[in-house]
Amino acid sequence: MKPEMSRPKRSRFKNMDRSRMYIVSVKLPLELIVKADWLVDKGYFSSRSEVIREGLRLLMKLYNVPDLNVDLYIKLKKYGKRGKTIVLEPDVIFKETDE
Repeated sequence: MKPEMSRPKRSRFKNMDRSRMYIVSVKLPLELIVKADWLVDKGYFSSRSEVIREGLRLLMKLYNVPDLNVDLYIKLKKYGKRGKTIVLEPDVIFKETDE
């Protein structure tokens, strides 16, 4: 009997392009799906995806999540997966905003 081969782990960020949208699968309770569909049916949003994107934007504002330097964050995630130790001040990863 052959030993089972496990697939190598793929990097979540490999070949990602910031200018396009990506598919993220989520499990939602029926109640949230029906409510999202209601918002779409009433014309507030064009799709379920738009409802979810706007909901995430509102959560980021509610929790005061700073804008990330996405390119640097992705590089750090890749570097860290190689077993390297990374020590940076948080303001290097987060963008400066004039608020």
